[in-house]
This record gives sequence, C-alpha cells and structure tokens, in this order.
Amino acid sequence: MSKLVTSKLATILLCALTASCASHVEDKSMQTTSETSTAVISSEAIGAKLLRLIDSIHDRQDLAPTRIEEVTGLTLSPESGTVYLHGTRGQITQDWSFRLGTLASGEDGADSLLFSINNADGDGADRAAVCQPDFDAYKSALQASGFSPMPVPGERGSTRFWEFTRDQVTVRIQTIGESATKPEHACVSTISVRT
Repeated sequence: MSKLVTSKLATILLCALTASCASHVEDKSMQTTSETSTAVISSEAIGAKLLRLIDSIHDRQDLAPTRIEEVTGLTLSPESGTVYLHGTRGQITQDWSFRLGTLASGEDGADSLLFSINNADGDGADRAAVCQPDFDAYKSALQASGFSPMPVPGERGSTRFWEFTRDQVTVRIQTIGESATKPEHACVSTISVRT
C-alpha cells in the first residue's frame, strides 16, 4: 500500500473516531450520479461513519434510530416484512451497495446492529472498489477504541470471523478475500454489533 493511500486511510479512520473532522469526510463522500440520480457514498466514508457509530455504542440506548442518525448522518426508516426494526441502504458504486439495520432478539427493542456490503453477483465479485477500509484498518481502529480482538477458528485452520469486545459490546466481523487474484487481502463483508 502506498504512503499516500496509507496516510489518507489513517486520516479517515482518525476522523471516524472523532467528531471533529466528520464534515471533512462527509463533504467529499457524497456525490450524485447522473445515470441513477441516487446519492452515492464512498466505501471510505461509509466505513468512517460505521466506525464512529461503533465507537459510540455502549448500551442498547445507543441503538435507537435517532441516535444512529445523529452519529452517522444516515436516515433510518421503520421496516416491516424484514428482520430489521429500522434500516437504511445506499449505493457505494453502481455494482455495490450497503445495508445497515437494527435487530431485536426479544420484545425490548433493538439490541443489535447489522451492516453488510452487497453485490448482485454475490460473494465471487471483485471487492477492490469496496475494500477500503479493509479488515486491517477496521481492526486497528477498533483496537484504538478499546476493543479486544479474538479470531474465532473455522475449519482447517481458517478463521470463521473476528470478534471484538469492549465492556458489554461485541463486534463480529466477517471477511472475504478481495478477489480471486488477491484472496489474502481481507475485505469486510458483514459487521454485527450486539449490546
């Protein structure tokens, strides 16, 4: 990774952890494409918003839709007919989208959050366009926020997912290789946060 890309990524991740430069990331991240007339957000900007949100979560009250909107600047809507209580989605590129929603395991309201990066072509699609921040950047940012990482082993020495804990908050990250030619570069596929 070049020094310029590393420096830019470090700035974005530091911005994600502090509100002081949130406008710097957000102002440059939203653009409108003429083909779709839909707002597009860069993978770096949605990653910064998500990291800022995760850092702000300490208990269930932090999963309230108004709180998530306040921290991320995204608008959540009530959902019916899905597993989500409230959610939002958006385009990262023409082929890639994200989904963010709150879930409940009982009657007491939201107790978890689910974020995913999706492509109509499925898991085999090349993730280069959505692999920044990559898993290593998320891991570093979460550790800087006081989360302790632990890989959860899978079959044949693989890692099923990574779990990060801080007090009563658990973050679970599933990764996938960037592409068939770069399977070792871990990109984030889904992130769940449970309080």
